[in-house]
Amino acid sequence: MKTSKTTSLSWQNKLISTALAAVSLFLGAPQLALATVPSTASTNMTPISGGVTAVATGTSQLVVTATAANSVVQWQSFSDGTQAGGLLSSTDSVTFSLPSSSSAILNNIVGSGVSVLNGSIVSNGRVFFLNPNGIIVSNGAVINAASFYASTVADPVANSYFANNGTLSVFNGGTPSGVGGTGIIYVQSGAQVNVGTPGVAGTFGLASAASTAVTLTNNINATNSFTGTSWTLNTSNSAPNAAVSGISIDSLSVSNGGNTTIYTYGGDVALGNSNTSTALNTPNSGVYYGITPVGGNVNVYTNGGNITMNGNVTAGTSLVLNTANSYTGGAYGSNGAVTANGNVVSYGSLTIATNGGNITMNNNSATTAAVNVVNNGTSTLNAGTAGNIQVYGDFSNLTTANGKSVVISLSSPSTSSRTIGTIISGTGDITVNSNGNLTVTKITDKGSLYAQSLQGSITI
Repeated sequence: MKTSKTTSLSWQNKLISTALAAVSLFLGAPQLALATVPSTASTNMTPISGGVTAVATGTSQLVVTATAANSVVQWQSFSDGTQAGGLLSSTDSVTFSLPSSSSAILNNIVGSGVSVLNGSIVSNGRVFFLNPNGIIVSNGAVINAASFYASTVADPVANSYFANNGTLSVFNGGTPSGVGGTGIIYVQSGAQVNVGTPGVAGTFGLASAASTAVTLTNNINATNSFTGTSWTLNTSNSAPNAAVSGISIDSLSVSNGGNTTIYTYGGDVALGNSNTSTALNTPNSGVYYGITPVGGNVNVYTNGGNITMNGNVTAGTSLVLNTANSYTGGAYGSNGAVTANGNVVSYGSLTIATNGGNITMNNNSATTAAVNVVNNGTSTLNAGTAGNIQVYGDFSNLTTANGKSVVISLSSPSTSSRTIGTIISGTGDITVNSNGNLTVTKITDKGSLYAQSLQGSITI
């Protein structure tokens, strides 16, 4: 499958402010004199559990071997530009050899630097990276594993929890111990993440609890710098989103039936940086290990943060975009908005829920309407009683729309007929447009109702 806490400390204190400022290696540009794999010396690498050993060959190859089903290795620095951490280039390789495809290894990075994952990262099992300072999946990274997870959510009991459960708490329904002070995750356009084993779809999982926005600057002539609240990167094949407080993905293709799961805790999620290109894709096509996949699920949960799709998002099976705060007592927020500036397509079901934030599906250009399609299953847009729903383009197979006010296909609806199950407005109006026949099964409206069919009949 292809793809890409210390609560008392501020973001600035968590980011390394000296060593990384001097790093002169461009992301994705191999400069072997500076690019080395992390040191396996006891001052940098500490096996915690699972019989972990490591052997480096020269400065560009590292093989980490574990003998238990769940293994933990702790790094002081991992690909952060320090002498001990090195800085992986696109020609370097790191291999995690595990007992089986269901085995898992946690790389717990406890130093003060941002980890840049680059080059070849390979494993026959499930690989986890935890670095509260921040994680970048570079445009030169090629990751092949049964599953791959990256988290910047600080977890003081991560080592013991992982040894017992084979995963991090944040990917297993756990609640972060606090918010703020943790790093963003940034996946550059060009990164490749291939996960899965014969007959079993893998997972690409990301989690961040960052609460302070980091400005991502595209400057091809500058060195990498991760200081303060601004990261300057060499992103030669795409410009990054301007500022990110949670997780940013420039462009990512997730094929072979694999799943993508993204968590933030009040931080925003930005998918794509161009409304005419792919932001996130789990296509429903192709043959993988001799079987025909049904496509992968895409699940994004922000617990109060905004979700912005500046690009086309396609889910091979189901798509969930949820900004509601699902944790009782968590001060993460409750009214994040969902904005789509490109096409949104789901081959299965579609659920967008905000609990009060607006849901806005914009045109993807000045002349072309956004295409929002659900091929199978149900489709629900739920903004609660306080959020507005505005779909400026075309929406097919809409099952339920619930918001303060609801507008469906404000501009450029297709010539095909439209059937909508239930539309509920809290206090505002309902507007539905169609060029073909228009059928609405049920309407609960506390405002005015406007229904228009330019070339067909209206049935309500």
